[in-house]
Amino acid sequence: MGKRECRRLSTLSIISATLIWPVDAWLHVALFGQGSSFYEALFLPSPEQLWMRSLAILLFLGLALTCKEILTGSADITPRTNAAKAFSPSFANRRYVEEHSKLRSLAYRDYLTGLYNRRRIEELLEAMYKTEQLKHGGLSLLFCDIDHFKRVNSRFGHPAGDEVLVKLADVFKQHFRRGDVVGRWGGEEFMIILSNLSQRETQDIAETLRKRVLKETFPHVGELTISIGVAVLQSGEDVNSLVSRADRALRQAKQNGRNRWHLCGCESDPILQAG
Repeated sequence: MGKRECRRLSTLSIISATLIWPVDAWLHVALFGQGSSFYEALFLPSPEQLWMRSLAILLFLGLALTCKEILTGSADITPRTNAAKAFSPSFANRRYVEEHSKLRSLAYRDYLTGLYNRRRIEELLEAMYKTEQLKHGGLSLLFCDIDHFKRVNSRFGHPAGDEVLVKLADVFKQHFRRGDVVGRWGGEEFMIILSNLSQRETQDIAETLRKRVLKETFPHVGELTISIGVAVLQSGEDVNSLVSRADRALRQAKQNGRNRWHLCGCESDPILQAG
């Protein structure tokens, strides 16, 4: 039944409930009057007439109320459906998963750059280290630092420094493979975890990254350089030792003049000057 038909039936039921008493009184006088007046039939009905009229009025009012409920229910069907959906177990579980995923992402991501934060880098490095111990595919670290970054903050302000960090993070995102881990270690330092690469391939990536950054134009400062510490996992080495060697290599790269990479662990450490 459509809304229009339901409204019509409701209106008709109310009218019928209103008119049933006087109409029944008139019919009684016209058909079975035999000397009784309309006044008597209207206000002094017999018990049978009183019962029949009351029953008819109740039936018509009940029909009108039913139609009203149908109309109200159809009008509110969307809110009720949404409410039922919101409290359904599957919907609630999906909302929980979504919210949990957002919170998990916030816990693992750097708020400024969107890269992994230090906590997540350490977790992933530990997991990749265990994988490497089984497959022996190779594990390398690139420890990157922006050269003279304090000058950027001092000259242009910290908001400008933040823009530089965001820009550099975008360069990193575009440069590395899907399976590589790129994160912000802290301040202007970034850590990249590479797997399944040889030492020579790791060195090539470090040099390509150095050149890529040198070609970019950064907000407020224009040209920017980075120094990179490179460490390749050695046999029997643990994670802490690998990170420590990457940090030493970075410091050595800066001591050697910046804008270069330094590989820790080689007898002849290659030092690449800026092109």
